[in-house]
Amino acid sequence: MTTNANEQKAQQLIAEAEKKLGPRGFFGSLFGGSSRVDDAVECYQRAANLFKMAKNWPSAGSAFCEAANLHLRSGARHEAATNYIDAANCYKKSDTNDAVACFLKAIEMYTDLGRFSIAAKHHQSIAEMYENDAVDLNRAVQHYEQAADYFRGEESNSAANKCLLKVAQFAAQLEQYEKAIQIYEEVATTSLENSLLKYSAKEYFFRAALCQLCVDTLNAQHALNRYLQKYPAFQDSREYKLVKTLIEHIEEQNIDGFTDTVRDYDNISRLDQWYTTMLLRVKKQLNENPDLQAVHCFLKAIEIYTDMGKFTMAAKHHQTIAELYEAESVDLEKAVEHYEQAADYFRGEENNASANKCLLKMAQYCAQLENYEKAIQIYDIVATTSLENSLLKYSAKEYMFRAALCHLCVDVLNAQHALERYLQQYPAFQDSREYKLINTLIEHIEEQNVDGFTDTVKDYDEISRLDQWFTTILLRIKKQLNDNPDLR
Repeated sequence: MTTNANEQKAQQLIAEAEKKLGPRGFFGSLFGGSSRVDDAVECYQRAANLFKMAKNWPSAGSAFCEAANLHLRSGARHEAATNYIDAANCYKKSDTNDAVACFLKAIEMYTDLGRFSIAAKHHQSIAEMYENDAVDLNRAVQHYEQAADYFRGEESNSAANKCLLKVAQFAAQLEQYEKAIQIYEEVATTSLENSLLKYSAKEYFFRAALCQLCVDTLNAQHALNRYLQKYPAFQDSREYKLVKTLIEHIEEQNIDGFTDTVRDYDNISRLDQWYTTMLLRVKKQLNENPDLQAVHCFLKAIEIYTDMGKFTMAAKHHQTIAELYEAESVDLEKAVEHYEQAADYFRGEENNASANKCLLKMAQYCAQLENYEKAIQIYDIVATTSLENSLLKYSAKEYMFRAALCHLCVDVLNAQHALERYLQQYPAFQDSREYKLINTLIEHIEEQNVDGFTDTVKDYDEISRLDQWFTTILLRIKKQLNDNPDLR
């Protein structure tokens, strides 16, 4: 049969199925006997196969879906799931979203039936679709994780580990290094317990070490030491020697040495795209962080000071590292990490003034990084402690102002509730220009009055000059107002 003939025959079968179901649809046919439903299902399945022969994948998927729906309504869940999978495999060739929807329907039925291995395989199929051409790696990770969870529950550890290694691969590509490291280390450890898999642990430790290098050189060094304790033979591998040499080049800030070492390794053991990406990221950090060696030395000193119980000294050096990372916004996330550690040590030594300075730096950069909840939490805490000190009381106004702006970046209603709380804590805040500005901006947002918003900010700025931080946050709020015509 030609393609057109197949499609015509398929259309006739669909018309025949609809006729068998009758004008009252499924329920009308149900009371007329289950044989009519079975006949309709057969017509849809035959039509779907003819559409497949004609390579009309959307129509084939649709016909299988109709068959699945009839099975489902008559209580034949296993048969319905089978047809949803048939539909998904057709949709895979034309529409990813439709394919995923069908796979998910089938998965729901298989899990209800306790068929977790089959459900896991279909989560794996969804993940593979999302990973193709890197369509959506975050979703690929989610479905590989779910597949691994189901496989593990069914004691299919080999299949679970394959999925987990995919999760680690994509987590690293998405710069979720901690997650990737955790998985690679877990799989390496379980591999060492199996004489047949023992040798593969070398690769997983290598991948974990490269992820460690993307985060921090000192952590990578400590990780290598741990890996040697677990697997002494790792020391003789080319992978271990590569990472060890790269750490030396990073500490010496020797970019040429780094490049040559990678090239020499690649000449013997070809590096795939994943390895190349990770190594380029490490090299990029080396290019962008001229004070990386200084950071490494500070971290060594901090380790010694904390062992000696000199936490104030350790805090000051964490602060110095944070300042290196914040210079020209080299790495604000790392700056936040070190300010947080400094604040923790200062607070432990009852040096609350220094702790608050570090916390305020954290809040500033958290807001810039759009981590508004953390910024709000810090500003609220520092404002509250300031109100308890007569000398610092007046500064609470600024922290409440900053927190309120962060609230506005998230939600107008939350900002209103926050203002009410601040007034209860500090009634004098109501008379401030900062409070009046926020209150007026909320009104403009609710009215979707972009011009009013702009004019209000301009008037405030003419009297009290807004710095770059305030300008950035206010522009984000205004952008939300522009982007959301139905905000009210």
